[in-house]
Amino acid sequence: MIKRILVALDNSKFSHSVIEYSTFIAKRQDAELTALAVIDETSIEHSIGPTGIGGSYYAKELEQYLTEQTKKDLKKVLTDFKKKCNSLKIPHKAVLDIGDPAEKIFNYSIYFDLIVIGLETHFNFKVSEKPGHTLDKILNHSITPVFAVPSEYKPFKKVLIGFDGSFAAAKAIKKFIHLAIVKDLELKILIASKPKEEMDFLKENIAAYLKSYKLSNFTIDLTGADFKEVLESKYSDWADVMVMGAHSKRGLVDFLVGSTTKYIIKKGNRPVFIGL
Repeated sequence: MIKRILVALDNSKFSHSVIEYSTFIAKRQDAELTALAVIDETSIEHSIGPTGIGGSYYAKELEQYLTEQTKKDLKKVLTDFKKKCNSLKIPHKAVLDIGDPAEKIFNYSIYFDLIVIGLETHFNFKVSEKPGHTLDKILNHSITPVFAVPSEYKPFKKVLIGFDGSFAAAKAIKKFIHLAIVKDLELKILIASKPKEEMDFLKENIAAYLKSYKLSNFTIDLTGADFKEVLESKYSDWADVMVMGAHSKRGLVDFLVGSTTKYIIKKGNRPVFIGL
C-alpha cells in the first residue's frame, strides 16, 4: 500500500498536473502527501558566473534577488497544493528547501513509498526556460518508485505494463501491484521481441502471479515485433499509464527494452510508473 507520497513541485505547467495526480492517488490509497519545492541554488549561482573583485558585490545582490524571487514563486505553488489538499481533506505537509533539487528529493524520498514528479522538471525556472535533469538524476539513484507525469492531467483506468521476464521488469510489476490499489484498473501486459516458447512461458507465469492477488481484469498480449513499434501502432491511444522497469542505475538508456522508457519519457504524453 502507498501511505506516504513525496510530491516534487517546481514553478512550471507540470506542477498543476503533479498536484492533480498526487491527490488522485492519495484519495485512492488513503495516503498522506508531502510537497517539496526546492530553490535551485546551484543553477542560480551558475547563471551569474565568475566575477571580478569589483563585481562580487553586485553578483551577490543578484543572487539574493533571484533566490528571493524563486522563494516567492514556489511559496505560491505550495499554497495551491495546500488548497487542493484541504478541499479534498487529504493529510499533507509542504516543505520549501534550498540546494540541489535532485539531491534534496532523493534524500527526502528514502522515507516515502512513491515520488510524483513531472516528466519535465523546471527547478531552474528563474535562470533557464529549458527543462533540467532532475528526473534523470533521481532515476539513476533513487530506491523509491517514481510516477512521472505529463503536463496535462487525466484520471487513469488503463495500465500498460512492459514485461520481458527480466529482474527489472518483474520488480516493476511487483512494486506496482504491491503499492497500488489495482482491482478497478484495466491491466494489459505486453510481452515483446522474444522467441514464442519464451513468451508463452512468461505469459503463463505472470498470469499465475496476478491471479494470486485476486486480479482478473487483465489481458496479456504477445508480439514478436519491437516494443516501441507495437506501442506506437497499437497502444498509443489505449494506455493511460505505462509501467516500466530499470535494468540499472547508469542512465535512461539502460531501461527495459533498450531505450523504450527514455522514448516514453521524452514523448511526454502519458504518466510512467518506474519501479526502482
